[in-house]
Amino acid sequence: QLPMAPQVTHSHVNHSPAHQNTKQCKFVAIKFLAGSLSQDAKFLRRFERERELLQLLNHRGIVAVIDAGVNGKGVPFIVNEFVPGQSLHEHVATQGRLPWKEAIETIREMLDAIQHAHLAGVLHRDIKPANVMLGPDGRIKLLDFGLGRQLEQQLAGKLTLSGEMLGTVDYVSPEQALEGQATVQSDLYSLGCTLFFCLFGEPPYPRKSPVEVLRAHCFAPLPVLPFNFSGPRELQDILHRMLAKGPQDRFADCQAVRLALDKILSCGEQGAISDPRPVDAHESQAEEEFKNTLPPPLPPQALDR
Repeated sequence: QLPMAPQVTHSHVNHSPAHQNTKQCKFVAIKFLAGSLSQDAKFLRRFERERELLQLLNHRGIVAVIDAGVNGKGVPFIVNEFVPGQSLHEHVATQGRLPWKEAIETIREMLDAIQHAHLAGVLHRDIKPANVMLGPDGRIKLLDFGLGRQLEQQLAGKLTLSGEMLGTVDYVSPEQALEGQATVQSDLYSLGCTLFFCLFGEPPYPRKSPVEVLRAHCFAPLPVLPFNFSGPRELQDILHRMLAKGPQDRFADCQAVRLALDKILSCGEQGAISDPRPVDAHESQAEEEFKNTLPPPLPPQALDR
């Protein structure tokens, strides 16, 4: 509910406090910048950008903005719909990795939401399991467009964050790590990392330090499915295309990824493929050999970030 309503300015809830009429009450998620962040121009721009981008989007798979403003203490806030449940990351961490069919269905739902954003000209740029909520009905909600950017603004050279890596290291694309630039294919790369996490309970390049993770994204061989993975081997082809080092070698868009996943599901429904047994994603000999190697170093300008 909104007990903070009387303290809110620039918001309609100040005129009709939610707690005055229980029929109008509903749970919401209030996001705000705490402490010194509310005075940081960089974080303020990111916060405002998230609000603007979310207001461009209207999809059941993307968290909706209900309101926004500044409270009585001068702290900016965004009121989002409340999504009960766990994040995808929490779900896998507590319940274990997903059966391959469930993993594909989860990614297909994410593809619908991401495609809606892309068609509206919005990149997410920070797709990861922690930014996906699983509701009680099993449906997903994509969160946190704080790193999002409108495609036409990027093409026009606006909102450029030169020299700044965008994204989270375990799920960031090579071009984001090296150049701080993102495209539609960058979101698909991060989604491929998320699919890998759903299937095996860990990101594709687990390493001891963030720098080693970034090196792996940029230079390491593509991860391979374990020899004893009993799911469809075609998943490796899809993962390899989603995780290709060059954006030009990945799928063209969300629809192309969905068509490839639909083909795997249709084969599975015919009984040719069974659910995988619990396995370690890196049990295969090829992966074990690779884990002991050190990828080439990143260019100095990338490490400085």
